[in-house]
Amino acid sequence: MSGSFDKHWRRQALAGDGPAVARLAAEMLEPLYRFCYYRVGRDRHLCEEVVQETLVQAIRKLEQYEPDRSRGDLFPWLAGLARNEIQRVLARRHDSVSLEAMWAAMDQRLARVYAALDRELIEEDVLRCEETRQMVNATMSQLPSHNIAKH
Repeated sequence: MSGSFDKHWRRQALAGDGPAVARLAAEMLEPLYRFCYYRVGRDRHLCEEVVQETLVQAIRKLEQYEPDRSRGDLFPWLAGLARNEIQRVLARRHDSVSLEAMWAAMDQRLARVYAALDRELIEEDVLRCEETRQMVNATMSQLPSHNIAKH
């Protein structure tokens, strides 16, 4: 593998030579998968996403690959692209998990507030409170449209 992705190969791939581009995927797919698998928490689907996006980025950014610096070994350059993609995917995953947790916490809080509303009288100043309006709006936005139309 080392030395096989030289200037000649790069020139062919940049010119759109199908076999040269196919060789990139054929020779780098398995090593790239092994590199990414544990770094994404052994999540096969996430790993496949990272590998696929890394190969797409490699093709798009191929002019940045410098065969002389790596003695024709493409893998270190691909690993750098993969590290960036892994960070992006894991950050996105972390953000979505945090968002799910936030909504779950809000649902629990709203359930407690609504249960309290059934047992207690609501004072006038609470009804005029901005936070109360926001909770009512949030609740109304979650109702199916046929329920809203009837009221």
